[in-house]
Amino acid sequence: MDRDRTVGIDVYQEHVPKGPWRWDLVCAWTSVTGRAGAHRGVVVPDGCADLLWSSTGGLVVVGPMTRPVTPSFPKGTAHAALRLRPGHAPRVLGVPASALTDLTVPAADVLGEAGRRLAERLDEDDGQAARVARLMALPELAPAADTDARVLEALAWLIARPARRVEQAADHVGLSSRQLQRRVVTAVGYGPKRFQRVVRVQRVLAAGPAALGDLARLSAELGFVDQAHLNREVLALAGRSPTRALAHGRATLTSETSKRPEGAAVQTEDRRPTTERQGSRPCPSAST
Repeated sequence: MDRDRTVGIDVYQEHVPKGPWRWDLVCAWTSVTGRAGAHRGVVVPDGCADLLWSSTGGLVVVGPMTRPVTPSFPKGTAHAALRLRPGHAPRVLGVPASALTDLTVPAADVLGEAGRRLAERLDEDDGQAARVARLMALPELAPAADTDARVLEALAWLIARPARRVEQAADHVGLSSRQLQRRVVTAVGYGPKRFQRVVRVQRVLAAGPAALGDLARLSAELGFVDQAHLNREVLALAGRSPTRALAHGRATLTSETSKRPEGAAVQTEDRRPTTERQGSRPCPSAST
């Protein structure tokens, strides 16, 4: 399961979000692990949570990660999953994202009876297309809460400005640093400073192999203290050296990931206007 490569995957397909939950999703995806054998890879933190069904493990919730993970799946394992935008897990799952950080738990433990029924129906569905359709509809669930507009704005601000200070993001959305800390932990699973670390490493991955010749410049642009700091952070969060990460990695976090689409539900509180942000965030094609 590698979010930036598809080694060992025979079949992988992304699905554009549809239905009542489309604003909460980065994408849906399906896959079947390759016939060559068990598939391994590195999953890099990106602030997202997953609702993941597999033919070997049933339906689970994969919480937002603070460290790289290397899962393994036997050959022939089928997956169908939803990728939730950063900050949207409480609305979909009904619990603070911080309750799921670095955890993979049965969906029934999070969603109760609705999760158990959903898991049973996914097991019974005939084919991946039917599973994806059921996941995107989630008829068993109702929105637990509205998303926090100020948090979403702060996340997008940090993604677009990785070299700026978290305190500036708080000021941008009209919150104190403590208020932003508390609300981001609830919505994302960890605080804004850790989220900024994730953002910076994701931006390193986005730079690609062309940046290998000038890591000092990249370090300065992204707000690292120096190149050694970049090296340490990439190793800590991507599980590999910058050379390997840039050669093989793929960013899965951009401004589009945290952008609140027009029409999405938000908290109805006084807040500063949301500005338009540019960028596109691919569903991680190696999430399988």
